[in-house]
Amino acid sequence: SANMTREQWDLLNMYVETIGMTLIFGLNAQKRTEDGSWDMTNAKRLIEYTRDKGYRVNYELGNEPDLYPEHADEKNISGRQMAEDFHTLSTFLKSSGSYKILAGPDVATLTGGSFFENFLDSVERGEGPNVITWHQYYGDGRKFKLADFHSASVLDKLH
Repeated sequence: SANMTREQWDLLNMYVETIGMTLIFGLNAQKRTEDGSWDMTNAKRLIEYTRDKGYRVNYELGNEPDLYPEHADEKNISGRQMAEDFHTLSTFLKSSGSYKILAGPDVATLTGGSFFENFLDSVERGEGPNVITWHQYYGDGRKFKLADFHSASVLDKLH
């Protein structure tokens, strides 16, 4: 985990604005309260600071939450819980005037396990992300050969 200073955040946002791009920033979904719900204390401070500075930032929550159980140092979060966390974030973004794009759930696979399906079944229309994201991996990069990265049959697969 890394920390970013306000000065670094300001520089990043000034750079993004200067080159005419849009920033989508991933918020930490691992910070949890004792009851297991998302602790948005740090995210709230960042979003309010960003809004007050006039930066145009969009957000996502977490990174590959469907793989959290595979990493011993990460908390297991269900698709249903992640949908509730997105609702919390969406509600806050709307009330703070910071809501534009909320992307997620940023899963590693659409077909492995039930996380993505449970997330979609649990998220309420208009109360979660307005952009759906996932990372498309064509196979296990540790086992791939150079030819696999050029193979149309490999690249046509959806995992």
